Amino acid sequence: MSGGWSLYVIALTVLNIVGLVWLLLATARGGAPAAPEQPVETMGHVWDGDIAELNNPLPRWWLWLFVLSVVFSIGYLVFYPGLGNFAGRLGWTSGGEVERTLAATNARLESLYAGFRDRPLADLARDPAATKVGRNVFANQCAACHGSDARGAKGYPNLVDADWLYGGDPDTVLASVLHGRHGLMPPLAATLPGEGVEEVAHYVLSLSGQDHDQRLAALGKPKFETICAACHGVAGTGNTALGAPNLTDDIWLHGGGDLAAIREAIVYGRSGTMPAWEPLIGTDRARLAAPGYCRRRPGTPRPTRPRAPRLPNGNRAPRHEHVPPAARCAAPSRTIRARLRRAPDRGGGMALVLRGRRGDDGVLRDRRSARPGRDHLAQGRDQPPGRLYDRLLHVLALHVLRVRIHGAADRAAAARAPRRSAGAAVKPRLDISVVDAGGGLYAKEPKVYPREVDGRFQRLRTAAVFWLLGMFYVFPWISIGGQQLVLFDLPARRFHVFGLTFWPQDFYLLTMLLVIAAVSLFFFTALAGRLWCGYACPQTVWTEVFLWIERRIEGDRNARIKLDKAPWGRAKLLRKSAKQAVWIGFALWTGFTFVGFFTPIRELSGELLGWTLGGWEAFWIVFYALATYGNAGFLREQVCKYMCPYARFQSAMFDKDTLVISYDTARGEPRGHRKRGANLRVVSDAARSESADPVLGDCIDCLACVQVCPTGIDIRNGLQIECIACAACIDACDAVMDKMRYPRGLIRYTTENALAGQRPRLLRMRTAIYAVLLSAFVGAFVWAVAARAPVIVEVLHDRNTLFRSIRHGAIENGYAVKLVNKTDAELALTIRPDTELPLRMLGTPSVTLAAGEVFSLPMTLRADGGQVHGRHPIAVLVTGPDGTVLARGKSHFFAPESP
Repeated sequence: MSGGWSLYVIALTVLNIVGLVWLLLATARGGAPAAPEQPVETMGHVWDGDIAELNNPLPRWWLWLFVLSVVFSIGYLVFYPGLGNFAGRLGWTSGGEVERTLAATNARLESLYAGFRDRPLADLARDPAATKVGRNVFANQCAACHGSDARGAKGYPNLVDADWLYGGDPDTVLASVLHGRHGLMPPLAATLPGEGVEEVAHYVLSLSGQDHDQRLAALGKPKFETICAACHGVAGTGNTALGAPNLTDDIWLHGGGDLAAIREAIVYGRSGTMPAWEPLIGTDRARLAAPGYCRRRPGTPRPTRPRAPRLPNGNRAPRHEHVPPAARCAAPSRTIRARLRRAPDRGGGMALVLRGRRGDDGVLRDRRSARPGRDHLAQGRDQPPGRLYDRLLHVLALHVLRVRIHGAADRAAAARAPRRSAGAAVKPRLDISVVDAGGGLYAKEPKVYPREVDGRFQRLRTAAVFWLLGMFYVFPWISIGGQQLVLFDLPARRFHVFGLTFWPQDFYLLTMLLVIAAVSLFFFTALAGRLWCGYACPQTVWTEVFLWIERRIEGDRNARIKLDKAPWGRAKLLRKSAKQAVWIGFALWTGFTFVGFFTPIRELSGELLGWTLGGWEAFWIVFYALATYGNAGFLREQVCKYMCPYARFQSAMFDKDTLVISYDTARGEPRGHRKRGANLRVVSDAARSESADPVLGDCIDCLACVQVCPTGIDIRNGLQIECIACAACIDACDAVMDKMRYPRGLIRYTTENALAGQRPRLLRMRTAIYAVLLSAFVGAFVWAVAARAPVIVEVLHDRNTLFRSIRHGAIENGYAVKLVNKTDAELALTIRPDTELPLRMLGTPSVTLAAGEVFSLPMTLRADGGQVHGRHPIAVLVTGPDGTVLARGKSHFFAPESP
């Protein structure tokens, strides 16, 4: 801190302390309180006629506590830093305190480490006490990369197996911990032109006994021996001196051992760094951490790990030690090839896999679900290839893979393969490659072209759209008793809803209504999923209208796709211009109607037609028109995917008995094309004679459920955050099932328990609690609205004087009775006191108030001399023309304590 700032801090601190001491001395008054016969000194402030502010001295305990606080602060500033650059008499600093704490800790640990310091690493590895200490050191320093169980992760070695890059004896491991390691494999794309990368990759696959192309592997062998053998050895067994991995086993540091991962390593190279821990934790801690995880002793041969068995789909079973052998041969998961089935003449399909990984069975999956049948695999889309800078892959933790289906290769494979049954699908060959390093960082979001669908749920959604839009566009034009049906009159602070007028005093009703809406959302979500999103959300409702306009002008799904791909011409310009014009007109009508809920819409329409519209009214009309035009016309599904918070927390309200839209995996898989009218399960001739097991399920892979989805997802991948539960996929799938003469319900509203064969429960603890809360809040809201007083009354006592003494000792109190007519009709009111005191009311007891009028009515109450003494509560009743009590106000009547 500079000298100037130091002086500023010192001056500011001292002035604050001096100012507080002066304030204490100036406001404190010593001495005993005044005697009872002496008048009490007041500050001259009186509230409600009898509450006076006294000028009493401060309590002595408070004064002494304040003085002690000042003394403590002065003593603290003398001994500890606080006055600029003055370090205090004790010279204490936070940095010094940390150093002393570390020194004390190291001194306590010195005796612990001294017992292990001169012992050989082999003895430390067999000592349970040393291993325990080493495990703690590992958990604090090394587990961040290698995991708490030391099994590593992708790019971080597994320390509990028998494979070591630099050698597994304790001395070598200790050297790695002390001095760190830096492994580097250079990129070899420029060294292997043409098909060289592909040939070497297949040869590497052949070294570990995996599926490969023998021709390419034979061509890649000499290239490997020329370029790669310098590090990995001629036989590919690796080199511990260089840290080059063994390529002949089934252990892979950077994942998988599949063709795409090997190709990526050859093209872009690999680089890994382990920091040197000697400067950070010292030699003693490193010697305890290193041998604790050396499971293989020096001199023992490297154990060989058997190859995993083949599954029926050609992939290898998982090789985890905790998986029993019986589970390794279970039914294979659906592969990415099944997700990307296309006809042979439809090459060029593409998929993007975010946060994906390749499992031990060779299947690409993302990490959203690990439940059986819920593998969210890549979905093919006709879209431009996404590009991502390779150097940002690890930073973003995104493994973006570009998947192409080679139609020519599929046709050639189909020609070479033996003839299959009519319904059997040919699995295309996939060429999976990592996105290259060129191009932009983000891929453009593909446009969704939802196909028009007809069905029972679509008709229900159409009815909901008509009903909700009808209320929105029609309610402002309906009047009841000359008052707009729904009008939020903000300048007058009145809200007219269905013939009822609400005032600011009724704000608690709005709070109750919002609570009811929230509990209703929770209840219906727990019961039947996202019903709000699919049928009643404004985004869904207005998007349906904009989509309907788009279909009427540009045509069906195929016509719209063709129109967007076509070059700009007269026909395209006319159609696009007409659509935009209708969209803008409808959006302006929506903005005008929305403002009509806050300004009387008939007056607003007159101003609009006469071009006398106010500035704020015009601004809000255009603002809400742009919001409607942007959200429903352009953003559409992006609002549901990225902007709406409901999709993020809805899963907290789901359970296994929540009714959601689901695809019946057991019935539909494996999917594939077949002729119309085929049997329920298509079976090949060979399989028909040998086994009764089906080859194909009910799903014919027509993609109708994907084409009708407004958010562009595939419901067959399981429940997803983008699903708005519109049930369009159900209608589309039911129509296909009808054409195929299959039973409906392949995609249906069901529960997770029902899909698992268990009995679903409609009434459960969660829904019961929501139902009870919702019933209670609705009942309270209805009662509050029904019992709402039509008149507001407030009785204000005259603040100038508590009472007036007149002739013969009579006492008068003056009041102002404030009345508010909360109804929409003229109301005649009468006021009268409600008390047991002998009081008479003077003045006008009646008044007629117009609708919504606020009026202050003077009232005087008189008591004859000697009949009333002291302070007494009273009430003022407001009655209607028929004598019914409409409101009740409270106040007090004041009189002398003694005659």
